[in-house]
Order: sequence, then structure tokens, then C-alpha cells
Amino acid sequence: MASSRFVVLSTQRSGSTWFIDKLNHHPSVNTAGEILIHQAALTETHRGRAIFENSDLATTRPKWRGMWRYLNQLYQREGHTGFKLMYQHIKERPMSLVYLLTKRVPVVHLIRRNQLRVMISLQVVLQQLPKWGFTMDEKPPPMSPINLDTYSLIALLEEKYRRIDQVRRVLKMSLLPTVEVYYEDLLSSSEEFSRVYEFLGLPPNKTDRASQYRQLITKPYREVLSNYEEVERTLADTPFADLLSE
Repeated sequence: MASSRFVVLSTQRSGSTWFIDKLNHHPSVNTAGEILIHQAALTETHRGRAIFENSDLATTRPKWRGMWRYLNQLYQREGHTGFKLMYQHIKERPMSLVYLLTKRVPVVHLIRRNQLRVMISLQVVLQQLPKWGFTMDEKPPPMSPINLDTYSLIALLEEKYRRIDQVRRVLKMSLLPTVEVYYEDLLSSSEEFSRVYEFLGLPPNKTDRASQYRQLITKPYREVLSNYEEVERTLADTPFADLLSE
């Protein structure tokens, strides 16, 4: 299925920055970041050049025509062009979904299978780190073990997986061309990237290389969670018990 435009749909802390960095190693791909955030990124760069510049999103609630022009400008670039769209962005800017439906923009739905890792990563970043990601050339500050609130843990995990299923259903009903990929599978197998390239109508990437972004949390759960035993007891005998073994 060949297309010159696409969108990467995902959630925070699901490996999306790493994923689009890897995608951009393909010579025919230009993928922008989170261009629909409230603090609108007026200039998005890739490979040292501006992908687009636009002030239509300088306000947090642009009119729909501004959104239309904004995305049209992005997709005017040569080659296969996409951007990163978070679930929350659609809620904040529903016109973005209308645009995707009207233009029939293919969707790469990126999911992190282990949502417990998502929760841990999000809490570490919000509580201990000055920014969301670090390149291999940057050294993140030391990170201390965190305490997960076990009182609401099950409910939060249920909500996260329920939200993924809701997005799946919306995509299915929309009939938009969609490929679903898991972050964990992309890490372990280059074949998963080949599946994405095939979906986009691209040949395999012969110049693939490691991402410039580092994984922030690589230690086992016992070293990351100060209340590991409490979390283990909370997840025992639930559908989420296996998350601690991943």
C-alpha cells in the first residue's frame, strides 16, 4: 500500500521518539514530532533543515481552517512524510482526526505492550528528569527508585489498556489504512520495521543504524521500584501479574 503521507499514532512513553528517529534513517522518510502540542512547535527540523514553519497553532485552540492549512503544509514535502500524533492530541484537537479521515491518511499505530513500564517511565520523567528524552551524547542525571501508588495501580492499568482498545475500535470503524506495531517487537526484530516500510510502500532501509536516543530505564523492576514487593502483591492473581516478568 503506497502512500506519501502517514501519521504515527501513539501515547507518551511508548517509544515513539525512538521509533520516528529510526524511521527517519530511511532516505525517503521525513517524520516530524509532536506538532500538535499546546505549546506549538512553530519550526520542526529534520536532517538539519526546516520541515515546515507555521504560526497557525500559536494559540491552543486554532480554528479548523488553520489546522487544515497547517497539516497541508506539512504534507507538501517530497517523499513519505508523517508526524507523531498522541491520543491526547486528538482529544484536544478533534479536527486533527477529521483531517486524517477526510484525507485518508494511513496510520502506524505504535503500542507499548507493557503499560506498567509506561507508568514507571512517566513517573520517573515527571519527578526526576529535566526533559522527556536524552540522546546518546547526553548523560541523564542519576535516577532514584520510585514508589508506585498501589491503591490505584490496577484501575490505572485497566484504563490504559481500555484506551488502547478504544483507539483500535475507532481505527477499525474509520476504515483508515492501519498497521499496528509493538515497541517491544521493534526493539527485538528488524523484521517489524520491514513490515512498516512495506505498509508505507517503501523498500527496505539499507542504511539503517542505531537510534540517537537512549533508553532511560533499563534496570530490573526490583531496582526501579522502592516498593517492589508491594507492587508484586497488588498485581498477583490479576491479568497484569506477568507485566513484572517482562
